[in-house]
Amino acid sequence: MKKRILFLLFSWIFLRVTAQEFVNRCAMDLINAQAFQNNTHISDAYRIGIGNGIENNVAYDTTLANTDTTYTIQVVVHVVYLNNNKYENVPDNVIQSQIDALNRDFNLLNPDSINIRPFFIPFRGNAKIRFELAKKAPNGAATTGITRTNGSLGSLGGWDPISNVLWTALGVEPLKEDFFLLTGSKGKSPWPASKYLNIYVCDLNYGNRKCNSCLTLCDTCGALGGYAYPPSNAINWGPLALDHGKNDGVVIDFRFFGQNNWYAQDSTSQRFRDFYTKGRTTVHEVGHYLGLQHAWGNVLPIPGFDNGCEIDDFIDDTPEEEQAFANNLVRGTTNPCDTTINTCTKNYLGRDWPDMFENYMDYSTDQCYNLFTKQQVNLMRYNLLTRRSGIVSKREVEENTTTFIHYSTLDEKGIQVYPNPTKANFAIQINQPFAKDAQLSVYDINGKNILQQTITKQASIVEINSSTFSSGVYFIKIYNEDFTSFGKMIKQ
Repeated sequence: MKKRILFLLFSWIFLRVTAQEFVNRCAMDLINAQAFQNNTHISDAYRIGIGNGIENNVAYDTTLANTDTTYTIQVVVHVVYLNNNKYENVPDNVIQSQIDALNRDFNLLNPDSINIRPFFIPFRGNAKIRFELAKKAPNGAATTGITRTNGSLGSLGGWDPISNVLWTALGVEPLKEDFFLLTGSKGKSPWPASKYLNIYVCDLNYGNRKCNSCLTLCDTCGALGGYAYPPSNAINWGPLALDHGKNDGVVIDFRFFGQNNWYAQDSTSQRFRDFYTKGRTTVHEVGHYLGLQHAWGNVLPIPGFDNGCEIDDFIDDTPEEEQAFANNLVRGTTNPCDTTINTCTKNYLGRDWPDMFENYMDYSTDQCYNLFTKQQVNLMRYNLLTRRSGIVSKREVEENTTTFIHYSTLDEKGIQVYPNPTKANFAIQINQPFAKDAQLSVYDINGKNILQQTITKQASIVEINSSTFSSGVYFIKIYNEDFTSFGKMIKQ
């Protein structure tokens, strides 16, 4: 029986991977599956239900997202090449073209937004997030924000989705290398992940040759475009985000990095040149880095656990999908932007929507992508300003000045709200006194400020009279010149 299950599993994986040659494939589902495999104490019920609280987080985020403030992320690009050629040792102008692509798509500046189907236009959001190559290295020295390393695989064979998942199914720890070191022998260490977005550009399709009996992806297929790690403790991700330690950043195969790179220009595949030259593999992976799941949800690449109609991405304005949109190419359609596909029959705002191939978090092609939704934008900005605040500088639109900000949750600041939820009043407990007086603001679900008061630096308990509050979710902001912290409370 076990052999039969393994055969079916291997056949399923093989068909899912090999049938999608030149599909913009991301390894997040496979990495997430391994995280669940390594955390067997987390039940299937939890896996399916981990998003029960995400709606409140999305609503909570609107108090941060609906502003004119643009946040700038400091980026370092680590080029780790096995062969010193124009394809793998990606030139500076291609790297800048990728930064340009991120700024285009995260600021709603993409000209192809005119291609969005009219009924999805109200869903379109503007993340207002800029990316710039770092100007200062961790030691304070001037930098271009680019590092280059001639890596060596050593005894390792490279990262191969098929053999990794197969070995996991067999109960054996799969062969893998830390993405930022590339190998166990020679690679490139990351810059502090608390201050920089580390993007690694390397060869993700070399194939795991140590598994001689396994089928491996060809070195030129480019079927694996990249992967990333979500923010630590992002509640909609499960064990992958509980504590991923030093694994924190974005990894892109050199074939998919930048706009119209040398590999694309010299490729004999018209399909590749048509579909994957706008830099949107990296856009997709940065979406993961900021906490977004695939549009078809937190599915696992295991038979019986891969139905996106039952397992959501916890974002209401992304229509539910059975699986990756690109898998429909396997079903017979040759159109990567096929408007007829609707894989799940569930309503949102009174309508059963078709699959949203326009969404950057789906698998269609660079030709089809053109939007993040408003709720996706809310969640990314929330994660950026709380769980990844150290990589951000805030550019005030009015002053055009840049200052560093430090956002956190109330819990992270050692502040508790209790009882929560409550039918009566609330209390705020401050475990460590502030260095300066702070301000307390309370907002309703629509972002209206309904309460404002000062918290003195000596205060340890603050009472909130909520007798006039209606039942619902309210958001708390406590801030002074040193910090800004957010939380929520529920009045029953």
